[in-house]
Amino acid sequence: PLRLCVCATRPLPQFPRQAMVTALLQAETVRQRALFQAFGVRFEVEPMAGSARSAKYPFLGFGLRLQREYLPTLLEQRLPVDWLEIISDSWMNAESAELDQLERIRERYPLAMHGLTLAIGGSAPLDQDYLRRLNDLAERVRPAWISDHLCGGARAEGAARYDMQPLPRTERTLAHLVPRIRQVQETLGRPLLLENIPSLGAAGEFGEWEFAAAVAQRSDSGILLDIDNLYFGGISREFDPMEC
Repeated sequence: PLRLCVCATRPLPQFPRQAMVTALLQAETVRQRALFQAFGVRFEVEPMAGSARSAKYPFLGFGLRLQREYLPTLLEQRLPVDWLEIISDSWMNAESAELDQLERIRERYPLAMHGLTLAIGGSAPLDQDYLRRLNDLAERVRPAWISDHLCGGARAEGAARYDMQPLPRTERTLAHLVPRIRQVQETLGRPLLLENIPSLGAAGEFGEWEFAAAVAQRSDSGILLDIDNLYFGGISREFDPMEC
C-alpha cells in the first residue's frame, strides 16, 4: 500500500475569528481525503511493520504549509492539523523573535522543511553556505524530514521565480546526482526527500518514475510525491498517473 502524509500548500485567507480558520482547515482535510479516495489510495495511520523507511519518514497525517500570518492563531489554540510544513528558504534568515515562535510551534506540531533552491541537479557545485544555513535551521526546529526538488537549473535564492529544469533521464545524470545527494545528506545528518516537478525530463534511458526510483534507491534518499504535479503531468503528456 502507498503510505502518504498529505500537506495542503494553498494559502488560506486571513479571518479574524478562530472558528473560521478552524472551519477552513477541516474543509481542506475533507477535500484532500475525497481526492485521494478518488484515486483509490488507502491511508495507513500506523507505519508499515518492519519497514526501515518508516523510521526515516514517519506517517504524520494531514499537514498545512505554515504561513507567517498563522503564527498567532497556532500559538493561541490547538488546531485540527497534524503537522506543518515550512519553506526552508523563507525561514533560514528569519529574525530571532520569529524563530523563537517557530520553536514554540514545534513543541505543539511536528514540522517538515521543504526547500526551493537547492538545485540538486544543477551544474554548479553545491552551495556550502546554503547547506550550512539549512543545517542550522534544521538543528533548531528538528524537522521530521527535509525535502527539495528533483530538478536541474541554477540556484536562485530569493528570486521571484525558481529555475527548476527537468533533468535528462540517463545514467550520466544519475552519476551526477547520487554523490551530490549523499553530500547533502552527510552535511545535514538526515535523509533528503526530493519532490517530482511536473516533468522529470525528456525521453531518455529511464521512464520518469523509473528514474525517480533509481535516484532514491542509489542515493538512499526518499521521494516526496506531489500529486498535483503527477496528475497534471499525466494530462499534458497523456499518461495514466495511477500506472506510475
